[in-house]
Amino acid sequence: MRKRSFIIVSMMVMICVFVITGIVSAAGEVVLKIWDTAAPLRDPYRKMIFEKFEKENPGIKVEFEGIPWGQFMEKIITSIAAGTAPDVIRFGYAPRFASRGMLVPLDDFINGPDGLDLSEYVDGALNAAHMWEGKIYALPHNLVPYGVFYNLSILEGAGASIPQTFEEFVALAEKLTVKDEKGEFVQRGVQISEYVDYMILFLYNRGARDVEVYNHSVKELTLNTPEGVQGLTDLAKLYQSGAAIFANNEQPFVTGYTAMWITQSNDAFMFRPEAYPDFKFDFSLLPPPEGREAVLAGVSRDGAFIPVTSKHKDLAWKLCKAYASKEATALLYQGKYGTLPPFKDILVTPPATPAYEPYQKDPFLRKLAQIVSKNKMISPIYHWHMEGEEIGNIMTEEFGLAVRGAKSPQEALDSMTKRINEILQR
Repeated sequence: MRKRSFIIVSMMVMICVFVITGIVSAAGEVVLKIWDTAAPLRDPYRKMIFEKFEKENPGIKVEFEGIPWGQFMEKIITSIAAGTAPDVIRFGYAPRFASRGMLVPLDDFINGPDGLDLSEYVDGALNAAHMWEGKIYALPHNLVPYGVFYNLSILEGAGASIPQTFEEFVALAEKLTVKDEKGEFVQRGVQISEYVDYMILFLYNRGARDVEVYNHSVKELTLNTPEGVQGLTDLAKLYQSGAAIFANNEQPFVTGYTAMWITQSNDAFMFRPEAYPDFKFDFSLLPPPEGREAVLAGVSRDGAFIPVTSKHKDLAWKLCKAYASKEATALLYQGKYGTLPPFKDILVTPPATPAYEPYQKDPFLRKLAQIVSKNKMISPIYHWHMEGEEIGNIMTEEFGLAVRGAKSPQEALDSMTKRINEILQR
């Protein structure tokens, strides 16, 4: 009887030990949740990033969730308000959340013992899209320059080379615009993606800027200058002559209907080698007018940030920094051909991380890295302003009226300026 009682007691002790051990183990493990846009091509790289982070930080488990782009903005706002947001989010438009007190300012972390060196970022990567009232709320995650893709087969067939000036660019666009015997267009010189970003390139090219200061204190749009009018006139002439069309996908370009395509660099994903193995292309910034320098415009809007609801802010900072590191950003954007990590040292050898090697070996990515390392990137106002969507819609409308000839460039820019200034001065 005593032996049986001893066995029962021993078993109860063992059960208690297992239960207590389990509780300690569970209590000792911290789960950090992170959201990013759903993109299956990046999932293998995310797995590598999170596994390395967990190995370097024992006792921390990372849980990832991919959110569809169209749902992301509303989901962030509602989850933070409800206290159910993750510890780290990678998205754009940080000021829209920071201005509502929804994000943790990162300055103390950046300048602390586990901080980072902001001078390692490409000039223009850390911009108003990541800041609010002088504080940093997001770590930049990528760079996407805007410029011109060239169908090299068409250029070579015409005995042409990549233009070096805007005047040469226009002449080439006209030369490569062809009609058949019935007067129908069978080839166009250039296609332009139908978004504000690529129309505004023509104005930047002449020296215009949408605002004088790229921060949230801006109160005045400045595009309706003589330089802006000339740039919009350049765009309207190309369209109205038939040398340019607006098209947002790769089909006209890869099928040879258009010879050049003004868009963002990561649209090269559409004609990546595994999709179009025989397609030959090159890329440059929009060539500048004679006597001017080419302008680097683009977007570095996305970043990693920490919601105020995170219960583990110090650990969230570690994950935020890891997910926006050189290695992580280089790995993630191998899956999207034409997007760069936001750091200056992409081409330095030996590479700071093995993940840089594809960028150093691929001629196109190498050229992109050379371009962004030599110029400061300008991001159009609607990518970082609080009322960016409304501003972008106004710009699209007024540019469209000018390009189609329904308004003169001066009238369109004056109307645009008046309407947007009412927003900026609210």
